[in-house]
Amino acid sequence: MRKFFLLLAVLIAGAVIYGTYSDRELDTHLSGVFPQEPETSVEAAMGTPSSVSRPCSAYGTAVTLGDCDHVLVYRSFFSALHQKYWLVFVDKNGLTTATSRQNLP
Repeated sequence: MRKFFLLLAVLIAGAVIYGTYSDRELDTHLSGVFPQEPETSVEAAMGTPSSVSRPCSAYGTAVTLGDCDHVLVYRSFFSALHQKYWLVFVDKNGLTTATSRQNLP
C-alpha cells in the first residue's frame, strides 16, 4: 500500500511540474507573437492549439478592428482547476492581428 501512495505522489508531482512548464512556455511564446506574423509560425512556436474559435471571439474577448477570421485558443494544462487561456487572433490571410491572456474565475 505504501508503494501505491509513493507512486501516486510521484505521478502528481510529475503532472504539476509538466503543467507548470507547459504554461510558462505558452506565456513565453505568446510574448513573442507580433502582429502580421504567419499563423504557421505561431503554431510552430506554441504547438497545435487546443481549439479554434470562429467567429473572432473567445471567452468574452473579441477583436472588432481589422479583418479577424478566427482565434487560436491554447488552454492551460490546469484548465480543469483554473481556467486560463492564451488567445491568438488571426485574419483571413493567416496573419496574426492580436493576442490575449484570459484568466476566468
